[in-house]
Amino acid sequence: MTDFTKGERIYQEFIEFRDKFLSSAMKEASAHSTNSNGEKFRPIVVVPERKAEYWKNQIKQWNAYAEELRKYPELGIPLSLYEPEPKYISGANRIRCYELPATNTSTSTREKVIADIKAMIERVSGIEDTNGFVKKLEGELAMMTALPPKTKLRTRRTGYSDLSCSYNTVEEKKIMVRATASGLFFDDRVLRYGFQFGPKATAERRSVYDEVQPLPLTIYKNMDVYLFDEVEKARAEMKAYREANAEQIKRDQWARANSKRRGHNATEEATKKRAAKSVGELDPAGKTQE
Repeated sequence: MTDFTKGERIYQEFIEFRDKFLSSAMKEASAHSTNSNGEKFRPIVVVPERKAEYWKNQIKQWNAYAEELRKYPELGIPLSLYEPEPKYISGANRIRCYELPATNTSTSTREKVIADIKAMIERVSGIEDTNGFVKKLEGELAMMTALPPKTKLRTRRTGYSDLSCSYNTVEEKKIMVRATASGLFFDDRVLRYGFQFGPKATAERRSVYDEVQPLPLTIYKNMDVYLFDEVEKARAEMKAYREANAEQIKRDQWARANSKRRGHNATEEATKKRAAKSVGELDPAGKTQE
């Protein structure tokens, strides 16, 4: 027989442990994300040698709590509280972390959206000053109802970001890892080439979603809904264009890369000239000549 009293006790202990763990990690973090409320999360900690055993033991304790909590699914404890577990990485000699806008796509159906609209209408009906909103929802419900039954839809959620790190080891370069809410920890004992956090330059690439119009729905926050067939048609057309113009696309990519290299080389040359000029203005004693 499952001892739910024990499970509740372990849960309460873990919540207290988790709060202290994340609070300590955030104080030592070299990088983190910030949500829309200004709250910091996803700590990335570069661990000095004197704290290595401490954080390894703390993560081991987290994992032990997680293993125990999995024994009590009946308690309905959200997995997101303890999964994924904190990650400790050793052997990194160079780390670069950056935050980028993220998207998430999935497949839905006409019937799912209709159910969501009806639920929203029921939820806000009777509340003061919502008549205009209800009428808008009723119009969207009519639009969705007019679609053929079981119409497939594609949803695309935006408005959030991913915090990712690329790190090198002696054996391998550019290993990618995502920071999660539970934290990411790098042992700094062989971190010879440093830790860098900042925006990553990304090339603008046209998305298939730039070619199709989302359905005019207001029920979902930060999520667009598309007709699945329209998205797939646009995807096929973009693929056909790329295949038909492969050589020109390669030439354009080469030209952009070459232009970037020239700019980089010009900057390096200008830096060298400034350094040489500075040296020339000094006498052998290292003093500026009059």
